[in-house]
Amino acid sequence: MYQKILIPPYDIKINPGDNFYLYVNNNWLNKINVPNYLSSYSVNEEIENNINIDLFSILDDCEKNNDNEKNDFKTLIGNFILSSKSSKSVSLNYLLSKIQNLNTIKTIDDIGEVLGYLCKHKINTLLETYLILERTKENKSIYTLVLNQGVLGLPDKYYYLNNLNVYQELCKHLSKLLKIDDISNSVILESFFSKYLNDTVTGELYEGNELLKEFPTFPWKSFFISYGIENFEKYIFRIEAIEWIRLLEKSFKLFPIEDFKQLFIFNMILHALPYLPEPFNTLNYQFFEKSLNGQKKKISQKHLTLLLCKEYISVPLSILYKEKFLKLSLKTKATKFIESIRKSSIEQIETNIWLQKKTKKEAVEKIKNMVLSIGWPEKYPKYNLSVINKNNLLENIYTLSSASVKEDIELLNKESKPGVTWKEPSFIVNAYYYNEINEFIIPAGTLFYPFFGDNCSLGWNYGGLGAVIGHEMIHAFDNDGKEYDEYGIRRKWWLSKDDYYYKIYSKKLIHLFNSSKIYDNHINGEKTLNENIADLGGLSVALEALKKEIKLYDKKKEKYELQQFFLSYAVSWRTKDEKKRVLENLITDVHSPPELRVNNIVNQFDEWYEVFDIKVGNKMFIEPHKRIRVF
Repeated sequence: MYQKILIPPYDIKINPGDNFYLYVNNNWLNKINVPNYLSSYSVNEEIENNINIDLFSILDDCEKNNDNEKNDFKTLIGNFILSSKSSKSVSLNYLLSKIQNLNTIKTIDDIGEVLGYLCKHKINTLLETYLILERTKENKSIYTLVLNQGVLGLPDKYYYLNNLNVYQELCKHLSKLLKIDDISNSVILESFFSKYLNDTVTGELYEGNELLKEFPTFPWKSFFISYGIENFEKYIFRIEAIEWIRLLEKSFKLFPIEDFKQLFIFNMILHALPYLPEPFNTLNYQFFEKSLNGQKKKISQKHLTLLLCKEYISVPLSILYKEKFLKLSLKTKATKFIESIRKSSIEQIETNIWLQKKTKKEAVEKIKNMVLSIGWPEKYPKYNLSVINKNNLLENIYTLSSASVKEDIELLNKESKPGVTWKEPSFIVNAYYYNEINEFIIPAGTLFYPFFGDNCSLGWNYGGLGAVIGHEMIHAFDNDGKEYDEYGIRRKWWLSKDDYYYKIYSKKLIHLFNSSKIYDNHINGEKTLNENIADLGGLSVALEALKKEIKLYDKKKEKYELQQFFLSYAVSWRTKDEKKRVLENLITDVHSPPELRVNNIVNQFDEWYEVFDIKVGNKMFIEPHKRIRVF
């Protein structure tokens, strides 16, 4: 049975002008308990709980009714579920056999081969690969393989600045448990690479044969053959972190090959750790989930199975979910609503006081050309059914990951039309903007209450879903988005005056968040700038769209709708986090804490002051001339 998502009475003991977030959400925060297997619980999780009820019913049906004589989605999902419940010792033996294969690493070409193998199976290592659709200078949309800086074992480079003894002891302990040679030197190698992790990277396109010239000591041939790409010289790739590739070349001379072998073994172990028998999965929980995030309990088998299905067989699950539970009318209503936000975004740009006339014209074209992908794709990506071993979960994870990479390789450098096919599952509660093709994606999961509902007021829908849409559209003009034009081509189209004023207005926002604290820790205003710009500009876009809709309302009804707008926005960010999770997010997350995403944003709007009667003396009061706007 679906759980009703409740909006408790607002806390009248708190003045909305002193802490609007708590005025709206305090009673909910006091009532709600974070599930033991999570470290954070928000509106997104509330919606996901109800979506999960639908997904669990699909999984149950697949498990009970899969027919091994048929080669279909139900059989695939059903067999995968069975493997998730099978003996974990089989997965342990599978891992040990894979580790044994790494003992052959002797040369730099061998390093390239193993790197390719790990990337092919989506195991975090010194390189990360993924497929994107991007526009070329000829205005063609082609699939490009991106090679980016690696993903290390700890969640942020900050952690490598502290004492690593506990992390190193984990390495040693795992070595003993698995009865393999000590792999603790991998921590030294990770620590070296962590110094060069960069939040901002700029990529370039290279033909395969250009890679051989530009990075001559990187083992490209063995890497790509292992990854699954023959004749890589004829393809075009995006190197997203050029200096990282140079660093890898340098590291081959600085560290012995044995250290790389140890690191690759550690990569494989960490990847497999949650799926292994005791004491391995408990070690994973205690170190990564409990110590870093504050999670109080290991995830249940039922929820782990669903999580695995979402991650490794998302396309079949998304198709079955869409066929059984989603109605076309939802997509139709949302599309009409989103178009009103697009129109408002155009008006926001046209009335902007600091963008130059030429830049405004191009910015308007960028919004007009933005591809809106709503609910679910017109055409799902090609999906090849893999052979699933009912008795070996880890083998299936390897199989499904490599099958996904193989599908990506089949698309490599081929043309496609943006907005027709996309991989984001329909059941996800999130939204995305992709600079490279100027595309906005909002899966069906985000189109439900309390973001959006048939029985909600206009103000409520615009403060919820409207602000989400506005947020993603404004990303097209944040510090990254402004580097791409209306076609998604990276080029300089802002004038120097635009950049000058942008920096002035951005600095105000950076200072505002730098001066804000959570648990006596300052927010990083630089790191969170893009998201803060999107929050502020997105709410402004949604507000202006609402005001157009209610311009003929009488004063009383207009006030009600505007109140609903801000109340809905505050509810959309309500989140209860374990303290450890909050502190980790301050280090790793490019988003500001939810309370500040509300309080530091709503008090920039004159309308908020008017409809909630906010006065001088209230803690959130800002003098009108000091209120910030970027867009």
